[in-house]
Amino acid sequence: MRRTPLLVCLVAAAVTTAVPAVAAAAPAVPLGAPQSMLVLTISDGTEISPVRNASVLRCDPIGGDHPFAVDSCSQLSAVGGDFRALPVDYRLCSMIYKPVTVSESGYWRGVLVSFSQTCGNECALHSRTKSVFEF
Repeated sequence: MRRTPLLVCLVAAAVTTAVPAVAAAAPAVPLGAPQSMLVLTISDGTEISPVRNASVLRCDPIGGDHPFAVDSCSQLSAVGGDFRALPVDYRLCSMIYKPVTVSESGYWRGVLVSFSQTCGNECALHSRTKSVFEF
């Protein structure tokens, strides 16, 4: 039997890709740009609010200013870049509600992607997103 974590993150939007009907309209990866480059942000609260922290994560080749770029690229590669598929790191989190919203946008292996998720607090966030949003 699989247990669910005490605080479950609410998915505000899933990883998206262009559908075949509009694939031609999707912007291509800029010439010379890395095949996987994501802008990651962290904001306090559940609404769109000022960004508290931001980082650039580059994979293929690994780079950017993300402090855990190697681990984050490895974790995302293992799930095909799908943040929703990252395995949950079960940890004991307080029940204090202090929501935090994370988002990413950019390219994963040449495909335009975006993702946003709100969690009850930072502990719940890190149990869902591993090292990807630890910056």
